[in-house]
Amino acid sequence: MLKVWSKRHKDLGRTRTQVVCRLHAALCQLVPGGVSKAITAGQDAQVLGSITLPDTVAAVRASSPRPS
Repeated sequence: MLKVWSKRHKDLGRTRTQVVCRLHAALCQLVPGGVSKAITAGQDAQVLGSITLPDTVAAVRASSPRPS
């Protein structure tokens, strides 16, 4: 049973890392000059709230989900 929990813990950690990396990549595309690697959940919400998109294409790109 501990082996199953250990695998689940590793899988959750791996999934979290993937999500964080994807968020960082998306923010780097939306923010001129990119963002710091040491960004927190609170900071990413502030960054997303402060982004002014220049045109409709950028707005659609920002709102569409990325393929995995």
